[in-house]
Amino acid sequence: MWRYHRVLRDRDSERIGLLCRLVNFAEDVVEDAECKDLLVSLDHPEEIAIEPVECRYSIRESTEIYREHHRLENIVLGSGDKSFRELYNCIVEAYRTTLHSRFLNTIAKLRGWKTEYYLGILFDGTMFIAEGRKDHISLPGIPQCFSAHTHPEPYPLPSSTDLKMITRLLLDRGIGHAVVAMGSTLVIYRVKPLTLSDYEVLQGIDYRDPVNALREISRLDSIKLRYI
Repeated sequence: MWRYHRVLRDRDSERIGLLCRLVNFAEDVVEDAECKDLLVSLDHPEEIAIEPVECRYSIRESTEIYREHHRLENIVLGSGDKSFRELYNCIVEAYRTTLHSRFLNTIAKLRGWKTEYYLGILFDGTMFIAEGRKDHISLPGIPQCFSAHTHPEPYPLPSSTDLKMITRLLLDRGIGHAVVAMGSTLVIYRVKPLTLSDYEVLQGIDYRDPVNALREISRLDSIKLRYI
């Protein structure tokens, strides 16, 4: 049976990919230079200004190393207007106000809620939509910065398999995942870097009980659950 799949890249997906790379860049620089914060400015598309706050070590070397690693050639030292910690919510908002409705429209034109669909956004801004079966979808094992999938139920309670997939995305430094149900959408996403303790908790959760597993995930300070 033929199944729908599409790979594309546009302004909306590139924006989310950029924000995800910027978050991970900022996390690395703040840890490496031992900064209290890193302010960023996205006012000018041609360059991203960053302003370090109370760093123990010089930020220039850290910036050079991680700018190349995260493919952010247009980073410059300058004046920032918001903490990088605000960018996690900016990513969720960027998805909510752009790709979320487009994802729903694509589903409506295909087989609707009888089949699961998956939207994945890569760190380079490429995105793909893949069609699965009624309660299963096979995914490529490539790092994704944000993703979403449809849930053929009225409420967005992720299954055991869903939670394992979401955990893998978070452990791979992805930002978050949206569970899109018929009645509402639940976004599970990072709001700061995962700690070693967070890694241990996520890897030790018993995912056979999705309700309890979701409760344990929600207790972590670095992860937030939000309905959109």
